[in-house]
Amino acid sequence: VLNVAPQPYGTIAEYQVAPDGLSAVFLSDHEADEQYELYAAPLAVQGVPARLSGTLTAGGDVLDTFRITSDGARVVYVADQDTDETFELYASTGAGVPVKLSGAVLSSHDVEPDFLLAHDGTYAYFLGDLGVVNQVELYSAPTDGSAGRIKLSGTLTTGSDVLAVLHEANEDVVLFRAVLDGTVHLMGAEGTTAGAPWSLSGSLTSF
Repeated sequence: VLNVAPQPYGTIAEYQVAPDGLSAVFLSDHEADEQYELYAAPLAVQGVPARLSGTLTAGGDVLDTFRITSDGARVVYVADQDTDETFELYASTGAGVPVKLSGAVLSSHDVEPDFLLAHDGTYAYFLGDLGVVNQVELYSAPTDGSAGRIKLSGTLTTGSDVLAVLHEANEDVVLFRAVLDGTVHLMGAEGTTAGAPWSLSGSLTSF
């Protein structure tokens, strides 16, 4: 049993095994009903799981899209941890307070639930309407919190949006899909520096 002393009717909503196979990270409301928090526990012995997500605000929850970095050093997750219904991106090592990777997020703005980690775990690529409300853009941030977020999707016109971050092609390039002026493009961008993204596909679909 990894979630020692769960509260009645507590649920394990999602779990992942760490890359070294020695521990599991899981999402559970086993301390407070319907408040989902992130925990880690060793697989080989029974012990009290460590809460990774720190203290959540009233009504706050961790979403089930958390990721473990490839070296197992950090868990990256989306939560409305500080302000209810304002979702931000965090990283936790299990020691100390989690680091907010998305920077300040204003009310009515959010980080999207899904995100991508670099192959080596050093960067997170994530989506959010962090500038203009309801205009989703692509950002990156180092998972150790050593620098602020970087906007990768360039300047978008009114009505344009990033739809999905797809793949880290290599350590320098991330691929994403975006609607630009009413047409869908497969785009590339430098993954760690702000710059002008480029279209790999031309126009795919007219709206």
